[in-house]
Amino acid sequence: ANSSKGTGSGTKKIVKVTVTFTGCVLSGKKCNSAGAAVGEIKTNELEGQIGYIEPKANQEVGQDLWPSSRTAAEKEKHEFSKERLFAEFACEGSTGNKVWGSVIGKLTPVNTLSKTMTLTYAKGTNAGEQAIKKLEGVEGGVEDVLKSNLFGFFELNSNEQTTQTVTYKEEAEIVA
Repeated sequence: ANSSKGTGSGTKKIVKVTVTFTGCVLSGKKCNSAGAAVGEIKTNELEGQIGYIEPKANQEVGQDLWPSSRTAAEKEKHEFSKERLFAEFACEGSTGNKVWGSVIGKLTPVNTLSKTMTLTYAKGTNAGEQAIKKLEGVEGGVEDVLKSNLFGFFELNSNEQTTQTVTYKEEAEIVA
C-alpha cells in the first residue's frame, strides 16, 4: 500500500478503528477487500491500547492494534486465532489472502497538546518483523506478531510500513 487512512473512536485506554489502505499491490497484482475499490484494502474493526515502548525510560509511546473480534479468553492468553482477521483481500487472480495477529506503531509527539499525531509502523531488521515488538503494560507486554496467509497456502510473518496522521476532534496529549 502506498497510503492509509483510519477512522475510529476511543477512550484513554481502548481505541477502536478501521483502516483503509490504498495503492495495494501483491506480486504486481492489484488487491482489494470485498466491496472495496481496486487497490484498496479495508481492515476489519480493530481495537487496541496505548502503552510505553520498551524500555519505558525512553518515554516513547506506541499504539497496539488487533482484531476487535478476539474473545476474552484469547486476550487473556495473548492468542491470535487465524479466524479473527485483521484483514482479508483478493488480488487479481487469487483469493483467500488473510492477515491476523497484532501490530504496534509509534505515536508522536508526546507531552504536547495537539489535534493531530503521527502514527508510524516500521519494519524490523529481519524479514516479516515489526520494529516495535511489545509495549509495557499492554496485554502483559508479550511480543506482537502480524501474520499473513497469501494465495491460500503461504503462511509467513508480516509487517506493516505506513505513516498515518491521526486527527482528533479535540486537542489531546499523550503524557510520557
